[in-house]
Amino acid sequence: RDAQESRGLGDVYKRQTKARVAISAVNSFVDQIPSSANVGLLVFDRNGIDTRIKLGTQNRSELKEKVRTVNFGGGTPLHTAISQGLVELEEQASKQLGYGDYNIVIVTDGAASKSESPENLVNSIYKNSPVAIRTIGFCLGETHSLNQPGITYYKSADNPESLREGLASVLAESDSFDVTSFE
Repeated sequence: RDAQESRGLGDVYKRQTKARVAISAVNSFVDQIPSSANVGLLVFDRNGIDTRIKLGTQNRSELKEKVRTVNFGGGTPLHTAISQGLVELEEQASKQLGYGDYNIVIVTDGAASKSESPENLVNSIYKNSPVAIRTIGFCLGETHSLNQPGITYYKSADNPESLREGLASVLAESDSFDVTSFE
């Protein structure tokens, strides 16, 4: 029983440590996003799936504060979360007449929950949408359902530095869009 209790405490410690690392890395990523880019925050955690910050450009400090309040755990409803994020990006694309880059950036430390497999949805997005899905699998390895070479961008991150590098690569791989080139 003592060994089980110790393992349970170790699991709680690991989850809290991973959470702190993820919060720090995501907030560093937010600091690197150009101020002219729209960014929002959709979270799936113990409280369910929720858009915490709508897409916008003047929301960085509020976004970082909302990242700090994520209540880690509660499953990984990837299909539902990606569907909701896609709707919000499509609304933004309509406002921008389709100009710009559209990315769903997912940081996850879990496999898709039962009946939440994202594979068919991801294939549909790839075939029918300009939205790119960029995933950092934190402590998951390469076998995640969002690791679909040629269809998604997937980075495996097993430590804080590789998580930061994975998020930084999202910006490096995205094209820049300059609205002044159309004036």
